[in-house]
Amino acid sequence: MRRRWTAGRVGFICALSLVIAAVRPATAQAQQAQGEKPAGRERPERNEKHSSVVKASEELLDLERKTRQIEKETTDRRKASQSRLRDLESDKAATERVLETLRRRVQDREKESSAKREMLAAREAELARLQHDLSLLSEPLKQFLDRVEKLVEGGISWKNEPRKAAVQAARQSLSAQGAAPAAGLAAVGRVQEEEEALGRLVESAATEVEVRGEYRAVQAFHLGHLAVIYASADGTILGCALPGQKLEEGLLGAGKKDVAAEYLAALEVLRRRRMPRVLDLYFPTLPRESEETK
Repeated sequence: MRRRWTAGRVGFICALSLVIAAVRPATAQAQQAQGEKPAGRERPERNEKHSSVVKASEELLDLERKTRQIEKETTDRRKASQSRLRDLESDKAATERVLETLRRRVQDREKESSAKREMLAAREAELARLQHDLSLLSEPLKQFLDRVEKLVEGGISWKNEPRKAAVQAARQSLSAQGAAPAAGLAAVGRVQEEEEALGRLVESAATEVEVRGEYRAVQAFHLGHLAVIYASADGTILGCALPGQKLEEGLLGAGKKDVAAEYLAALEVLRRRRMPRVLDLYFPTLPRESEETK
C-alpha cells in the first residue's frame, strides 16, 4: 500500500511539471500572436497566471498532505486489524486445543463407561447363573441341614442349643428373599465345618448335671461324636453319655473310683495341668446303629 501511494506522489509531481511546462509555451504563443503589447498590460497577465499556478500547486500539496494522512490512518488500521486477527487466531488455536482435550476426555470416559457396562453385564450374568445353580442346590442343602439337625438332636449332648441355632440361621439364609446366594452357601459350609471339627476334636468345658433333682457342677469333655465324659472334682459324680443320651442318663455309680481317677486325669491333661499319657477310659456298651439312626 505504501509503494502504491509513493508511486502516486511521483506521478503527481510529474503532472505538475508538465502543467508548468505547458503553461510557459502557451504564454509565449499568446505574446507572439498579439504582437507587441504594452509592458504594463503583459505583467498583470503573467502575475495572474503565476498566481493560478501557485494556487494549483498549493491545492496539490494540500491534497498530497491529505493523501499522506489517509495513508497513515489506513496503515494504522491495517496494523490494528492484523494484530486483532493474530489475537483471534491465537484464541482459536487455544480453543481448539481445549476442545481436543475435552474430546479425548469424553472418549476416555466413554471407553471406561463401556468397560464398566460390560463388566456389570458379565457380573449380572454370573449372578443369574449362580442364582440358578443355587436354586438347583437349595433343596439338597435343606435336606443336608435336616440331617445335621437330626444329628444334633440324636447325637451327643454337647452345646446342642448353639448348634441348633447355627442350623436354623443357615436355613433362613437359604430361604431369605433377595439374599445373596453366596451367603446361604457360606452359612451351610460353616455348619458343616463346625460339625466336622466337633467330630475330630476332644474339648473340655464346665457344665451341670441333674442329680436327684439338683443341678451339680462338673467338668466334662467330649470324644468327637462318640461320647461326653464328665466327673466332679471329688469324683463322686461321674458319667459317660453316649449319642442320644442326656448327661444325667449316663451317670455311673459312685463306687467306680478307678474310672473316676481316669476321667479326672483326662480332664487334667486337656486343661494342660498334666503331661499327656495313655489313659484307660471306661465306655459303656455302645448302641448298635440301626436303619433309623443312619
